[in-house]
Amino acid sequence: MTSGQLPIDRLSNAVRDHRHARLRTVMRGSGVDALAFTGADFFSFVSNHEMTDLSFERPFLAVLPASGASFAIVADQGRHLFDAERRRGTLWVDHLIFYSETPHLRPGARPATAWREIVADTLAAQGLAKARIGCDAVSGLLADAKARLPGLELVNANAALRPARWIKHREEIATVTALAELSAAVMPHYRDVLRPGRSVRQADLAVAARLHEEAERRFPAANFSLVKAHTVSGPASASPHGDGADCGRRVEADGVAISTLVTRLNGMVMELARTWQIGRPDGRRLALHECAVAAQEAGIDAAAAGRPVSAIDAAARTVIDAAGFSEHLLHRSGHGIGVVQHDFPEDVPFNGRPLEAGELYAIEPGLYVPGVGGFRCADVVLVGTEVSRLPGPPKDIASCTVS
Repeated sequence: MTSGQLPIDRLSNAVRDHRHARLRTVMRGSGVDALAFTGADFFSFVSNHEMTDLSFERPFLAVLPASGASFAIVADQGRHLFDAERRRGTLWVDHLIFYSETPHLRPGARPATAWREIVADTLAAQGLAKARIGCDAVSGLLADAKARLPGLELVNANAALRPARWIKHREEIATVTALAELSAAVMPHYRDVLRPGRSVRQADLAVAARLHEEAERRFPAANFSLVKAHTVSGPASASPHGDGADCGRRVEADGVAISTLVTRLNGMVMELARTWQIGRPDGRRLALHECAVAAQEAGIDAAAAGRPVSAIDAAARTVIDAAGFSEHLLHRSGHGIGVVQHDFPEDVPFNGRPLEAGELYAIEPGLYVPGVGGFRCADVVLVGTEVSRLPGPPKDIASCTVS
């Protein structure tokens, strides 16, 4: 599928219906009357609102009943954003209940300190005071309200909820594909900016500026953000996220670097990573680079519907084992990707259930050698009877060498 087949300025109500139908299947299977979400990722999944508040500071709750209108309890500071989303037609919550941090300025407003009472009163008003509610987490936020509603039953449904996020709607796939096309077009710019002696962070910012310029051309007025443009350079790249002291670090004249682009469009996330050889790689760096690419290709080939999820990791490890580099493995070979960068399933090496058509995976086996650096490429694939690779730039040595 190419991004041009569907509009990508927003996710339509067809995606809402797809997600809510999968969630209501969970309700039927779990025997609950409603689902309640207090985690940011599930809140975003059900509401199409990117929740950035921290729950300890500004608690939030979204409720999807088995029948009837959905509702959410949120902080008043987000009122104008929710209003804007409603005007654009991108908010998938029927009713919003606000609590206030400035109740003295709003007649009738209830303060944040009345959270438990607000939740209890709202559940009762919606006919759920004696309901059985499945939750992404039975946290203190809901437990406090339960104390005021003795007939309420809360069930931890997190394990049952996770599969609702596996299979993507075609609009979601088109959105991630559009991000892949963008990232694939911009990632090669690193070859121009990763000059030996240059600040690694300044190189990232130069690529970020190029990416935003291109995104503004492709996605005008859409909800786009750059989550990460981040390079780990030199021996520090032997740790997947660097050594924690990268301010002022320079691109080394003869070494390795890994660049990662993580982008978000209309609530969907894309990840792309490439390994760069700065200067002329010696035989060992060459072998490690080629092994990482070959392992990734094996993992990609294994991501076909009907095969086990764990086959992705097993195929990549088989290549790495044969090359004699197993000691340099630090993490799994991939993960689901969707409303967050690391989406479900997160247990790829250990998950024996069959892959299903419509799942999206970031596949990224990596090798990490102390004193040398890291070797990892990340691409997103769509599971089907045949694997569909989302766009990505070349990853061979010649294409990834910076003179």
